[in-house]
Amino acid sequence: MIHLVTGGINTGKTTKMVELYKQNPHGDGFVCPKVYTKGIFCRYDIRHLQSGHSMPFAYPVDAVPENWDEQIRYGKYTFSAQAFFFAETIADQSIKDHISPLFLDELGPLELDLHQGFYSILKKILSQDIDLYISIRKSRMNDLANYFNMGKTHIIFL
Repeated sequence: MIHLVTGGINTGKTTKMVELYKQNPHGDGFVCPKVYTKGIFCRYDIRHLQSGHSMPFAYPVDAVPENWDEQIRYGKYTFSAQAFFFAETIADQSIKDHISPLFLDELGPLELDLHQGFYSILKKILSQDIDLYISIRKSRMNDLANYFNMGKTHIIFL
């Protein structure tokens, strides 16, 4: 079964994904929480749900640190090649270990428009018989369902 956690910007999709993981601790996956310094947004991290290990995932293009390993720049953000590899490693290990459900936070224009980002991860997971939780903005929900021809889905609106 595919579960879509959906809402607008800043409606708590990532927080909901963490809550759902805590209700299903036998699952695994990753979330991409916002990181603040002194109350000011500075970046997104990617955090492995089972281990809690995290690393920087995306920075605003005007705040990129030195030695940043950019894989792609889209809009006002730059995304880390190392973080995408980290996400793929989490998904591959989970598939290998038959872990279910998997949590994938968050799909958007990189995946749906450019077939980059978590696109290959999503394709792998959908080819398996694995329960999946995906967070996605409400405005892109139909694009996801139509593009990937998803069968039965459960939608969690925020």
